[in-house]
Amino acid sequence: QKSHAEIVGMSQTELHPAEQSEESRMLFDAHVRAALEGQPIKPIEYSALRSDGTKVPVEIMAQKVSVDGRQVLQGVFRDIAERRRAEKAVFQEKNFNQAAINSLPGLFYLFDEHGHFLLWNRNFENVSGYSAEELSRMSPLDFFKEPDKSLIAERIQEVFSNGESSAEGNFVSKDQRQTPYFFTGKLFFLEDKPCLLGMGIDISTRKQAEE
Repeated sequence: QKSHAEIVGMSQTELHPAEQSEESRMLFDAHVRAALEGQPIKPIEYSALRSDGTKVPVEIMAQKVSVDGRQVLQGVFRDIAERRRAEKAVFQEKNFNQAAINSLPGLFYLFDEHGHFLLWNRNFENVSGYSAEELSRMSPLDFFKEPDKSLIAERIQEVFSNGESSAEGNFVSKDQRQTPYFFTGKLFFLEDKPCLLGMGIDISTRKQAEE
């Protein structure tokens, strides 16, 4: 927000906040040196000062050009404040959704039609005994033994064919402990990809009462 007359003659350092971190200054200087040397460079994010003294996040892209036979540095500063706000909103929403999922008392799961887990809650890790890395390589049927495995496979297929289903079965944890659960499943489209979204509820108390 400075006029052409105000900018002409200014040092590029005058456009940067005085409290800019040393790391940011070094990044900017390295970007400028690379541009002057004609090296391939990528845009960097930085802070610039408006005429009223407020800071604004910008994306900087510099390149060496020839003007009247002289080699000069041409730079483009692009205001990315709106993009930063959008990214922050997405990040906050993602954090909220993850917190909400982790607050669920049962087992939450989301997997695609090939049986690849896409999302689960922390309780799933706690009950199963498997780490997040291990779960990412597992299939929903890995948590069941026959005859429950065949039943669960049938109900999973039912979800992808009819839209929803449910079943009871013993959930087998890493230490081979079996716990009776009631499982639900609903068809859910994630970026046009069919997935199964559902919950598992521990029904041990109910089973004990029935017995």
